[in-house]
Amino acid sequence: MGGFTPIEGGRTLDQFGGTFGRRFGMEKRFGFCWGAAYDHNNRGIDDVEAVPGVFDFGTATASDFEPCVFGCGDP
Repeated sequence: MGGFTPIEGGRTLDQFGGTFGRRFGMEKRFGFCWGAAYDHNNRGIDDVEAVPGVFDFGTATASDFEPCVFGCGDP
């Protein structure tokens, strides 16, 4: 199975899987099963992470916050 995603100019996607099994012995009572899968996702990511810095934003005090229940404030 393959695919295409349009992020960052286009990326390909591939996924394959397979299973193989066999019974053996005089009465076919024993066996094994082997499986494998491959998943290649060439997905781009637009992720912005916060980075620790040296900025001092001051100390928050109780007067900086006001109680709020679900649905209060601007929508």
